[in-house]
Amino acid sequence: MKISRQNIKDVIAIGIPGSITNFAQSFGMALLNSSLAAYGANKVAAMGITQKIYSIVILVIVGFAFGAQSLIGYNYGAKNWQRLKDILRFDTLVLVAYAIIVGGLLIIFAKPVTALFMNQASIVSAGSYMLIATIITTPFVGIILVYTTVFQSIGNVWGAFVMAITRQGIIYLMC
Repeated sequence: MKISRQNIKDVIAIGIPGSITNFAQSFGMALLNSSLAAYGANKVAAMGITQKIYSIVILVIVGFAFGAQSLIGYNYGAKNWQRLKDILRFDTLVLVAYAIIVGGLLIIFAKPVTALFMNQASIVSAGSYMLIATIITTPFVGIILVYTTVFQSIGNVWGAFVMAITRQGIIYLMC
């Protein structure tokens, strides 16, 4: 079996946005924890709880968005534009609806859900506030992930790069 240089180059080029996303997410969390340390260990603990809860929500969105990637790529390659448009509409609708429903439930039940991880009032209070602030952006994350997968599926390296850096870089640092 022989893999061409072009195939290696394509795989690396498409994989870079995912790598940047992971790097920026780790870097952002380290920066956030470093900033929160000035406010005490309770705030860092509250953010840790928030991120654990939030990651469950986000991982479902990531799974669904990237699960549609092959359908997007196949229909783009086949130039089946109507089906591609239907897939994107459905994918976006499901992700936004999921984010709104689960996000709404987490906003309503922020304190009890946070209290499942820690039963210290100051941490629960800070964590529930952080969870609400974090959850509000979840529908936008779903939309960004749909279009990140579109750009990756069609081999648009720069589009995928811009979406990845937008989600993890610019927007995360502004918040």
